[in-house]
Amino acid sequence: MASAIKSATGRSEFKRIQRALNFHQDVYVVSKAALPTKDLIFAHTPYGSLDHCVWVDDDTLLMSGWALDYTWGHRIKAVEIYLNEKLISSVLPALDRPDIVEHSKQLAFNRAPEFLKSGWNARSRREAKAIPRHHPGESHKHVRNGIRVAELRA
Repeated sequence: MASAIKSATGRSEFKRIQRALNFHQDVYVVSKAALPTKDLIFAHTPYGSLDHCVWVDDDTLLMSGWALDYTWGHRIKAVEIYLNEKLISSVLPALDRPDIVEHSKQLAFNRAPEFLKSGWNARSRREAKAIPRHHPGESHKHVRNGIRVAELRA
């Protein structure tokens, strides 16, 4: 990449941001003028998943997943779970998720101590019929897919 940049710009100076585009594509910052000597700070958005969402009885919905922020120095302050625009739970990631650590290593984000405690669990009681009723043990597909009914915010 360095030779292509030098050929195109006449300069060999560039900054590389690994896996900046959707955690897959590197971004190269080039300029005809001198680049800043300080490291560039690239801010990723919070990232996570609602892995499980199941009714354990007529009134209790259990959810679990993970959330983290790949931006250096940033941490998830809370995972807020909304259903029909109503906040039904707010939790802090604190559960061990070694699978997330391994996945992050594949993405060149080797920050195991920070990412290990990225798991979370949440429980919500059905209140005022805000949560559609399902049979115990049945997954709530709309919640699991994050479409229409639930939204995860980190």
